[in-house]
Amino acid sequence: MNSNRVIMAASGGAAALISAVLGVYAYSVWLEDDELVQNLEASKAAAQRAVSGRVSPEKASIDAIKANTASLRDWIDESLAFVSRGDANFSSPVSPERFKQIMLEDAREIAKIPGSAAGSIVRAGFGFGLGEYISGSAMPDARTLSDLRRKWYDIKTIVNILASSSVQEITDISVEEQRRTEPEKKDKRASTQRSSARRRPSDRRKNGWMAHASAKTYNVKFLAKPSALVKVCNSIALSPRFMTVDSYSFAKERDTLAEKLSPAPVRSGRPGRQLPSVAHEKPEEEKGLVTDPSLEPPFTVSARLTVYDFGTAPAGQLDVKEEECE
Repeated sequence: MNSNRVIMAASGGAAALISAVLGVYAYSVWLEDDELVQNLEASKAAAQRAVSGRVSPEKASIDAIKANTASLRDWIDESLAFVSRGDANFSSPVSPERFKQIMLEDAREIAKIPGSAAGSIVRAGFGFGLGEYISGSAMPDARTLSDLRRKWYDIKTIVNILASSSVQEITDISVEEQRRTEPEKKDKRASTQRSSARRRPSDRRKNGWMAHASAKTYNVKFLAKPSALVKVCNSIALSPRFMTVDSYSFAKERDTLAEKLSPAPVRSGRPGRQLPSVAHEKPEEEKGLVTDPSLEPPFTVSARLTVYDFGTAPAGQLDVKEEECE
């Protein structure tokens, strides 16, 4: 009987101990879950405050942004001052009659530059791309006089570059007019209506530092020796007037060296029949061939040049007056 009581008491104590241990474990698990939930709620509240609250950057970041903005503005100003140093500012008014007289006087002065066209760099009656005014009887229109003055200033700049580079003759100059066809206008209007976001950067450029920038393209053909080709490219790169070479090609009309090396065809007695030529061996001392570069025919060069005017030159800088045009 006593043994049964001992066993029952031991079993009850073990059950109580196990219950106590399980209770303590369950309580600890409940505490950990509650702490995790609280941490999660705190993180969620902090994230919501960060998203909905005001962002306050540090003073160092603000100062760095201001410094970078000032540096960028200075770089833009310096770059524009450099590329626009050749801009033409026509501050002096001139009448259409007087400007045509200036153009004719300039054309006569250019014709005095030595070259291979009967002793001149241009042939007689050369129109410089503006033949209706130079060699024709057309009178400049007062409404388009400023554009004509710009073209003539660009053409004179190009001619001076070619003349200083020792080209033999300027054979052709033409102004490439920028004309937009009707379909292109319609496409542009449709594109403008479809996307206003794409229009904003362009508007900012037009209203900002590129508001007065313009470009005109000229096609030039001339005759020059190989050494003059290099001089032309260098002179364009060093010119105060900002211009780019869009295309540049050259070719020889004939190869005198190949003509000397090619044997003359031998004709037979029968008309219309030609026998293959036979190369006659020359003595060893006569096989050498000496050529003179100065006697070689010049290259025919075609160039497409775009001249830019940024309209940002300070007042009085490179101011083109009537006396300078003369």
